[in-house]
Formats: sequence, C-alpha cells, structure tokens
Amino acid sequence: MIDIVKSGGLLSPKGIFLLVLDIIGNLAVWSAVVKLWRVHWQFTFLPTHFIAVHRLRRERVEVPWEAIIRVSKLPRGWWNGRGGIAFSQIETVNGQKIPVGTHLLRYTKFLDELKARAVNCRSFDPYLHQWDR
Repeated sequence: MIDIVKSGGLLSPKGIFLLVLDIIGNLAVWSAVVKLWRVHWQFTFLPTHFIAVHRLRRERVEVPWEAIIRVSKLPRGWWNGRGGIAFSQIETVNGQKIPVGTHLLRYTKFLDELKARAVNCRSFDPYLHQWDR
C-alpha cells in the first residue's frame, strides 16, 4: 500500500476508479449490515400482547394488540432498486417502530396472525413475497 501512495498509483485514473469502486462497495455492505442488525428481532404472539425481543441488544418490547396502528414498507436503498431483502415495520401508538424482514421463517403466516390480531391497525401494507401475490 505504501508503494502505491509513493509512486502516485493511487492518484492515477485507475487508482481513483478502484478507490471510488471500493468506497461504493463499502457503503453498500455497511448499510446492509446496519439493516440486518436492526431487524434481528424474535417475536412471540400472546392472546393479549405482541412481544418483540431484539436478540443482540436484549431489548424487550411488549405491545398490546390494540396499540399497533400501522404496518408499512420501509424504503429500499437507492442502489438496490427492486432487489434485495425487503423490510416492513410495525408502528405502535407510542411511536415504537419494529422492523420485520421478509426473510423471516413463516413470514406469510406471521403477517396473517398480525393482521387478524391487530384490531386497531389503520394501515396494513407490508412487503409480500412474490409467490404470495
């Protein structure tokens, strides 16, 4: 690396191109890591409550079913377009937002249960798997 800087290879057109390519790649990877960190929740359905536990931060959120007001789509990254993992989010009356990834096992069954139990949900527009449409 030292030889590249000393010889001016980093400031050549090829060096600048590789540096820009590296920066863009790192931005995409780190944004995916941050999103996957945020979506690392474990869900439990009880008759009166919805419980979400963030497995890495050990944060526990208990939400009464009546407090869920919206299930919506999170916008995808500008570089992703229509591809990649889609994320929806559950919003509560007190402003809590819990992200949910479509990669969740039994995601469709999860959405069906959520829709049936969240009686005060004003808007229910999560991402769906292509084969579920």
